[in-house]
Amino acid sequence: MQVSLVFICHQVCLFLSKTLHPWAKLCDAVTVNQRRSHRTLTLYSYQHRLFFCALAT
Repeated sequence: MQVSLVFICHQVCLFLSKTLHPWAKLCDAVTVNQRRSHRTLTLYSYQHRLFFCALAT
């Protein structure tokens, strides 16, 4: 049971990282005035999700 839960969590984390990565790239196209803050928030949330997924597996 525990092994299957780890496998499912790992698959969900892979899906989330593949889904969120293009959005992080898209946020780089924001206007110059807003670019720095949006990119920082996006990269922070993306890294936070990857860290959470690493802890969950």
